[in-house]
Amino acid sequence: FHEERRFAVDREPPPGVGSNPLLRVTLHPDGKRFASLVEHSRIVIWDAQGFSRLRTLYGWGQTWAEAIYLPKLNRIITGPYTSVLCFWDATTGELVKTVEFHSTIWQLKASPDGSKFAIDTEATNQIWDAATEKPLFIFRAGGYLATQALEFSPSGKYLASNGADGTRIWNSETGKELKAIDTGWSGYPLLAFTPDEKHILVIPPNENDNMGPSGDKIVFWDIVKGEAVREIRSIGPITLFYGKLLQARVTEDAVEVVDLLSGRRLLSNVPKPEIRYKGD
Repeated sequence: FHEERRFAVDREPPPGVGSNPLLRVTLHPDGKRFASLVEHSRIVIWDAQGFSRLRTLYGWGQTWAEAIYLPKLNRIITGPYTSVLCFWDATTGELVKTVEFHSTIWQLKASPDGSKFAIDTEATNQIWDAATEKPLFIFRAGGYLATQALEFSPSGKYLASNGADGTRIWNSETGKELKAIDTGWSGYPLLAFTPDEKHILVIPPNENDNMGPSGDKIVFWDIVKGEAVREIRSIGPITLFYGKLLQARVTEDAVEVVDLLSGRRLLSNVPKPEIRYKGD
């Protein structure tokens, strides 16, 4: 491991950074701040009320960027699509530690309580202790392709990994594998636990193309038995929100939000976003 310290608040951006557009916006849970990812290289923290810039965090120019926030430890961690994990002080913006790997970091996911985080790198899935910033468990990832998704269960007890050899589930407290499920390789990064942690949701591979997702259904798998127990013939973004699995679905003229477990429609008749192109 290689460590270094670097001050990173509002300094000049590193050389070679392009003029790419705004890529992502993330709202803080309290609604008072939001963060924007700009030009593949800097994260800007904004006041959501007055829209004033509070702080800028600079990293390195890269094609993609993802981050996790560990509020109890006051840390922001970045690293996917590079070979370096960066640990930032969330208050000062100081880069307090880096950990360098021999290959690309493909996934980065925090546990719900922020005590652990998981990464996919060097043909392994790893669970790290957030306080010590050191690995707790390292699992050999099956297959030759990178993990498509990592996901902690709502309580943080389990970690699931979706890869070339299906879906693997580990106990994050003991490091023991609970189940290896032959869900197939879909190349699609959907992986979600039900609130009771009994099932996991996966989009299966297309029957005519083992490398592509089916595009029209989601399958619920029993994480103990490793058996498919339910299918939903619909696709759309899914999120776990206050103990409910919600899915946004696009109809002909609207967007609806559905509780996946009960099938109840929570919102409907939301006008579909209008897409305009230059010159229209």
